[in-house]
Amino acid sequence: MPVSTGSYTPGDMYLGNYPLAVRDITVVSGAGVLVRGTVIGQITSGLKYKTALTASADGSQVPRLILAEDVDATSGDVAAKAYCSGDFDAAKLTFGASITAAAFEAACDAADRPIFIKTLA
Repeated sequence: MPVSTGSYTPGDMYLGNYPLAVRDITVVSGAGVLVRGTVIGQITSGLKYKTALTASADGSQVPRLILAEDVDATSGDVAAKAYCSGDFDAAKLTFGASITAAAFEAACDAADRPIFIKTLA
């Protein structure tokens, strides 16, 4: 998938201390309505994305990226943008069941993915 570093307005969840990069992804049909800032995982077969949930067993249980825009994938696949690098405010992200900011950052560290999660005071 191509990575883009063009102009994109990230809002207040992006803290600005590390370069922001956005990539094109596909959110899988049936994922429902997802809001910008949702932490998403990649389904191993088909390489599409949905909310990362610890209980999943299709590959999406590993959090990988942050959704960069609201999408409705209730009844069909949806092309979307996702953040693949940057530093983000944990309080502004939406985590699926049993996924924590620490678990997300650990998964990014393990994959050498430059996504950094900060908990602001």
